Amino acid sequence: MINKILVGVDGSGDSFNAYKSACELAETLNAVMEVVFVVDTRKTEIPYMYTSTFNDIAYEKIYIPPDPEMVSFYTKMKDDLRKFGENCLARCKEYACYPEIDKKMVILEGVPQDVLLEKVKGESLIVIGRHGENGKFHSSVLGSTTEELIRRSNVPVLVVENPVKSIKEIAYCHTSGASTEHTLDFLLDNFNRRGVNLTVIHQKKCEIPVRILESFLGDITRITVEHEGRIAAELEKHTFNAVVTGAHGKHKLTDFIVGSAAVHLVRKSRVPLFIVN
Repeated sequence: MINKILVGVDGSGDSFNAYKSACELAETLNAVMEVVFVVDTRKTEIPYMYTSTFNDIAYEKIYIPPDPEMVSFYTKMKDDLRKFGENCLARCKEYACYPEIDKKMVILEGVPQDVLLEKVKGESLIVIGRHGENGKFHSSVLGSTTEELIRRSNVPVLVVENPVKSIKEIAYCHTSGASTEHTLDFLLDNFNRRGVNLTVIHQKKCEIPVRILESFLGDITRITVEHEGRIAAELEKHTFNAVVTGAHGKHKLTDFIVGSAAVHLVRKSRVPLFIVN
């Protein structure tokens, strides 16, 4: 069962919705929270500059130390990003979250997805906004940090555009594959309680696991689709509080490749989406 929720915030609207969602889940699951703003070092590190001597056969590069103005520029950039991070965390503190939740807020430095992946351990959940600070260039385009987390995380990732409210109606998109057992474990461990209704959406060729039919305590509704491409369209017809799906299909070539059904859902679904590796 999830006992720690890690939230990445970057100042975007989606990341604040991710924080609000994490508050609701922490209260439901009795989990602790850690909220992280990452100062992206790709923006603050002084680039290395080289030159080479004329007619140098070996093409030996000579390092050029940065001039004082460049050092001042990147130092100010780092300071400004840290101040921006402090403002983001201050805004999170202003939100009327449940006071009894154990929350920690930190500012770290590094590449955002690498920092967040290093922080998660054991029974954890990453909550991240669907789009980051660079905005919504296109409704079907994910933020780069979000996409990297989905591909590389060994713990479930909740992708949020609209905030999670109290989870009473949840959909499980079942496609038999490498992530099926872990996805069922996640679903039953965290949302198997009376008062939560489950809708299982599956292809005709993928039978619903007997395990979930026998173990789930709430009401279960079944929806059958012809192919996995219809799952997202079926989700739009209903009002779910959240959706759960596996990261990998039956052709798990490498841990870095996400199944086509999961990719399609995360790009199309406006509903908060749990993706389980």
